[in-house]
Amino acid sequence: QKFAIVVQLLLGEIPDRATFREPSLRKTLVPYFQLTQAVLNGDLKLFNQVIDKYKEKFLSEKTYTLIVRLRHNVIKAGVRMINLSYSRISLSDIAQKLQLDSPEDAEFIVAKAIRDG
Repeated sequence: QKFAIVVQLLLGEIPDRATFREPSLRKTLVPYFQLTQAVLNGDLKLFNQVIDKYKEKFLSEKTYTLIVRLRHNVIKAGVRMINLSYSRISLSDIAQKLQLDSPEDAEFIVAKAIRDG
């Protein structure tokens, strides 16, 4: 289940909520539900918090390296949300909203998003 959730997220799909409600898996899938929420909302801060909090669990379940790759999907979702909300916005504001290190990082990400369509 855990690998399936991570792979779905990497493919840009959102796992079905019923997956996380299954009584036998509910507790073990809490970190993956939080990851899903971070990806869905484009919340890089939450994504980093979840990774920090559950790093050992992800490492022991051998999903950590896949999960780290989700960062790009989180940023992409954040850019999409910003695009829907603003017709004009500065790169420094984008960097701040996505919790990036600098406006240059935002410029690179926005340029790639435009190139990718």
